[in-house]
Amino acid sequence: MIKNLRIRHFLNVLKILWQDRTILSTKNNIIKPNTLLIVKLDAIGDYLLFRNFLEDIRKSEKFRNYQITLCGNELWKELAEKLDELSVDEFIWINKKKFVTDLYYRKNILETIRNKGFETAFQPTFSREIITGDSIIKASGSIKKTGSLGDDANEISIFKKIADNYYTQLLNKNSSVVFEFEKNKLIVEELIEEKINRQKTVIEILSSNESVKKYAILFPGAGEKQKQWPLDRFSAIADELYSKHELEIKICGAHSDIELAKQIITECKIAKPINLCGETNLLALVDIIANASFLLTNDSSALHIAACTNTKTVCVLNGRHYGRFAPYPKLLNPNLVFVYPNMIDDLVLKNPINVIQITKYHSPSLITEIPFEKVKMAIEKIVQ
Repeated sequence: MIKNLRIRHFLNVLKILWQDRTILSTKNNIIKPNTLLIVKLDAIGDYLLFRNFLEDIRKSEKFRNYQITLCGNELWKELAEKLDELSVDEFIWINKKKFVTDLYYRKNILETIRNKGFETAFQPTFSREIITGDSIIKASGSIKKTGSLGDDANEISIFKKIADNYYTQLLNKNSSVVFEFEKNKLIVEELIEEKINRQKTVIEILSSNESVKKYAILFPGAGEKQKQWPLDRFSAIADELYSKHELEIKICGAHSDIELAKQIITECKIAKPINLCGETNLLALVDIIANASFLLTNDSSALHIAACTNTKTVCVLNGRHYGRFAPYPKLLNPNLVFVYPNMIDDLVLKNPINVIQITKYHSPSLITEIPFEKVKMAIEKIVQ
């Protein structure tokens, strides 16, 4: 099955690159000096692990007099326009799914970027994709095109090698560290040629509203089914938090998580959770997480929001990409606790470097192997 998916991906990429050939082969009519395009099309969590460095780019000696444009994933549009307005002069928003499926939409985006005439283009993403960020870098027609040498975790090796040639400079100091925040820090330091004194991700609190009641949040959704802890165990945790700690329970997530929340509520024996899935925008979700007493989440955007707001959190993970996006280093954020299957814990004790290699593409364990009692104990420690 994996082989068939890779073949389909290979053919789809060839088709898209063939369709792009006219746009990507034309030259810019004009290059505007002192203009910088930053391309970041990843998900919300990836953006949060990068966004604080936008301020460092803006204040750097190299780019302080530049017009800075951020080309980003529209999933985090409202958050970026609120938080990053002082670091970014202009935003270009892209529906990533539509960008790779709708030829007319894709053509308009690439031509828009081409016609802007950016002098410099920069993509910090470590695991690049040729038909998204790489194609935009090439379409920019910029004189200086900088990216990360990175790896092929998200791309077939031959396409990565082709895309490497789209850049005038590939930076590689960030290959020496594992955690994504540190990767971003190193590549931005290379770009701006300055040291950055930034130790953690931060979201400036959007409001200081205090809840009338103390509450805990359950975040049962995740981008993939394999990253979702069983719903009946979320229900059991809800009952524990309600009965032992007298915490009101709120279930948060996207509109697609509504049915997950309904099932959790149905299976609760004591607690009566409030279903907020699909009811909050991203700004409101940040505010809810920032003011929560506690968060239980899968490996999702909620984890990275909580890291920025210092919310006490237990995150349940299957172990894939160990060390890269999670767990957060303790010194970076001590309020986050990560619970893995026993097999992952054992592998980490034996050889943590080896675990990073083993889980680079997939995990040898299932998230369903994490028992209720293990998560319950982790919650008791952090809530107390």
